[in-house]
Amino acid sequence: MKSNLFKRGFLSLVMTQFFGAMNDNILKAVLIFMVINGAWVGVLGESGPSIVTFCFTIPFILLSGFAGQVSDRYSKRTVTWWVKSVEIPIALVAGYGFYVQNLWMTLFALVALTCQSAFFGPAKYGMIAELVDDSDLSRANGSINMLTNLSVIVGTLLAGVVSDAYCPLPHRDPALADRQIDQGVDEFALSYEVASPREGDEKVAILKELGFENAALRVEKDGEVVDVAVYREPVDQQAKAAEPQSQKDKYKLAVLNPFGAILLPMLALVLVAVLGWLASLFLTPLPRGNAKLKFEFNPFSTYIETIKEMSKTRLLMVMMAWGYFYLLAGIALLIVPEYTEIMDITRQNASILMGVLGIAIGLGCGVAGFISGHKIMPRLIPMGALGLIVFFFLLAFVTPPVLGMKAQYYEVLFSSVSVFILCAGFSAGFYIVPLQALLQSLSPDGERGRFLGTANGVSFMFLTLASLVVLVLAPAFKGVEYRMFYVCSGLMLVGAIYFLWVFRGTGLLIGGAASGVLLSTEVASADSTSDETLSEHEDATECMTEDGSLSEGSVSDAKKTDSEESSSDSHHDEEEDKP
Repeated sequence: MKSNLFKRGFLSLVMTQFFGAMNDNILKAVLIFMVINGAWVGVLGESGPSIVTFCFTIPFILLSGFAGQVSDRYSKRTVTWWVKSVEIPIALVAGYGFYVQNLWMTLFALVALTCQSAFFGPAKYGMIAELVDDSDLSRANGSINMLTNLSVIVGTLLAGVVSDAYCPLPHRDPALADRQIDQGVDEFALSYEVASPREGDEKVAILKELGFENAALRVEKDGEVVDVAVYREPVDQQAKAAEPQSQKDKYKLAVLNPFGAILLPMLALVLVAVLGWLASLFLTPLPRGNAKLKFEFNPFSTYIETIKEMSKTRLLMVMMAWGYFYLLAGIALLIVPEYTEIMDITRQNASILMGVLGIAIGLGCGVAGFISGHKIMPRLIPMGALGLIVFFFLLAFVTPPVLGMKAQYYEVLFSSVSVFILCAGFSAGFYIVPLQALLQSLSPDGERGRFLGTANGVSFMFLTLASLVVLVLAPAFKGVEYRMFYVCSGLMLVGAIYFLWVFRGTGLLIGGAASGVLLSTEVASADSTSDETLSEHEDATECMTEDGSLSEGSVSDAKKTDSEESSSDSHHDEEEDKP
């Protein structure tokens, strides 16, 4: 059977998702950098990144269930086109918020952007099953996850560049840094690089107007720099003040932002939004959906009803295992931007670490999809969980190097932090691809949007929980935020043990002789009641019920048990009457 992965419909979906994920990451990452040590440092307190994440996740929780109904009611192509059209004016609002340096306007735009993304999520995941055959689901998911993470890489790298250009910070000048005098006292300068003496004189004048009377232009061998001031501070961390004067001045300059390229965020966000909208125009026509579907506007009733249906099979635990990953990912994604302060590096270099994470997850997803081939291989899940446990632990155990604001990108790229993030991200790909493929395969065809919308909502509930965890733990780990990876490692260990125990005896995670679940789209006979079959040598994991036994129908039939119970007896009587 010819694969549909390289046809226009699937490629259009991939590119639409690529630009959508890129824009989400640019806006969220720039906002997080700005509340950590940028234009809005201190406005949201020490928990600024967690509050930004709250604004990012809450719309998904409230809207994913309803969005799943919309994707079932209308063509997923139509839903995609509308949400991508709305993204353009939202990007304009966000960009204007950066331009006038209004945090609340920009947060509002973030909420609006996540609202439109919440409607795209169920349509996107449901569309995969409509654009490709079941036999290609694992490879399709591996491909789209790999390219999505490529977009995350590009988005986070752009976010670092945009953040540094939008709100540049002075660096600890290498000519004076770490020069110890007077028994353990460092003398150093906070400096800006300038392209010419004229630019330097202009910046000195601006700094003096802002109250930095000691600002001066200094000539170095490789060019000129503008010193904000020269500082003398104790080498011993315990002897330092709670907040040294150099830190106060750095944050003051971040808030005043006298040298920022304030139009850059708007240009980046609008450009990417337009590219995403153009990509959506190439989607091929898809089924119109269930025109008779009635909307349930209570977001939680949709979740409750869908979860009740899921609970009749192993699908509920599959969804919980998939969502649980987002708890750990959410904590990790809130820790990584903190390396700007932990390692004293630029935001651009911190975004390299986030890019490494995206590359690693993408590679893991791609390799998992390649290994799976035409099968879904749940065996990969415990392997991925083990890798996450080990490398999260190492990220917390090994002290990160302090590289400085003038560190080159390759110093960050080849640091121990980068290596451990790479290995953890690769392991994550093995964990999530089989679970995502199982979610799509086991969901009933007519209600796949609602089931995947609920799963999407649950995953963002876990992300919100991650924000709460960081919100509670942040004061205890102030200055050593990387040690929160101990929490990630411990949670993954507990979760892995629990899910292995729940799936014991079912073969869902660690099968017997089988290597995976074989999905076929060919019908064995004209009167066959199942459109998804198991090879005789495969583990019987596809239709597993809560007590571990097999249902007699297909996966879709397993979801329809309640609606068919009333007709089962009459069908049985008809069979007995046949000669």
